[in-house]
Amino acid sequence: MTSENVGFTRLFGGGVFGMIAGVVLAVVATGIAGFIFTWLRKRSGSLIAPIALHWSLNGVGALAAAMVWHLST
Repeated sequence: MTSENVGFTRLFGGGVFGMIAGVVLAVVATGIAGFIFTWLRKRSGSLIAPIALHWSLNGVGALAAAMVWHLST
């Protein structure tokens, strides 16, 4: 997960520490996302709000990745 990510490797290193940091950050980010989606579900009373947020965040991520790829080539 982290060994092929050049930016992450530069930040945390490519050794065991970098791999552990990558897994820990992924688990923490997933937990935070789950908390936010659950809070949004309870607040809105519907699954539409967290689904819409998830969809929009995925779209922003895809656009950002496409823009970075385009600018780097």
